[in-house]
Amino acid sequence: MDNSEETVGDADYVFLARVDEKTGTEYKNTTQIETEDGTKEISTPYTNYKVTVLENMKGELETNTSIPVQKAGGISEDGSSIVTFDEDNLPAAGQSYVFLAMHKKMVLYLFQARIQT
Repeated sequence: MDNSEETVGDADYVFLARVDEKTGTEYKNTTQIETEDGTKEISTPYTNYKVTVLENMKGELETNTSIPVQKAGGISEDGSSIVTFDEDNLPAAGQSYVFLAMHKKMVLYLFQARIQT
């Protein structure tokens, strides 16, 4: 996060939450690339979680209730690698983080997560 004030300004929500569980991975933005072995389809993984909001810092999300969220990144579709963006990390179940999120098409997309210590 280069400019935290700018990043928070872009977020619809900023909140402290506990990750309850990882609920799966969706693959989006499928494209074809050329490899030495021929054409290969690749896609971007989006990991789905259930989190419990403990405290709102910006915006109003329901607290003390498990809600679904989605974060760009996760296990590649072929299972060969973990995809993350811009030195980000994937949340771990049982841990609490300060999340920044945007709300689009009834899905809460996480775009930053920092460990709360």
